[in-house]
Amino acid sequence: MFGGKPLPRALDDIRRYCGLSWSGGAPEVFAYPYFDALEERIEDDEIRPVDVLAASVLHPGLRKRDLTYFAQHRSELRDELEMLPSGLDLADASARVVERLTSLGSRVHPDCGLALLTKVLHTKRPKLVPMLDRALTDCYRRSTGGRGESVWGECVRLFRDDLVKEANRAELTGLQTRLRVELGERVPSALRLADVAIWMAAGER
Repeated sequence: MFGGKPLPRALDDIRRYCGLSWSGGAPEVFAYPYFDALEERIEDDEIRPVDVLAASVLHPGLRKRDLTYFAQHRSELRDELEMLPSGLDLADASARVVERLTSLGSRVHPDCGLALLTKVLHTKRPKLVPMLDRALTDCYRRSTGGRGESVWGECVRLFRDDLVKEANRAELTGLQTRLRVELGERVPSALRLADVAIWMAAGER
């Protein structure tokens, strides 16, 4: 359960997103091969053009000022990533790390907005950084009472609380194990699997 609501179709929705067969039909194509399984992505502290381009699959309509932001703020964003440990799960993050995530907007708020920034940072820290979008904010709207950047910090904390829950951790770990048989090392993180299930359910795709 995420946001107090069950996700009964999570396995089917995740399999569909990942381009695998599912109980309702044949494999489909979503963003998985262009974002989650992109071999050119490297989980280091350097934001490269491929990271911005990969994020554009989930955030269409990149503008010139978006491209300019990532070109001109590479050093600042590198410093930010150095404070966000690579390989760390959000569920296991310390209070200090969670605080850095929740205050991201006040510290390095870009002209492009938090929605795009968090997608780009997620490419570098796929286990740790959630992505701000309407599906996530709607999932927790009963608790936050709002949408958009104003509820980013609250959503991070609530999402982390759900990821920490024993039942959710067991379910997501089990899903990763099952998917690894077909996807190998390109299995999305537990955070990303939860995000996909929330996003797919929100649009009833």
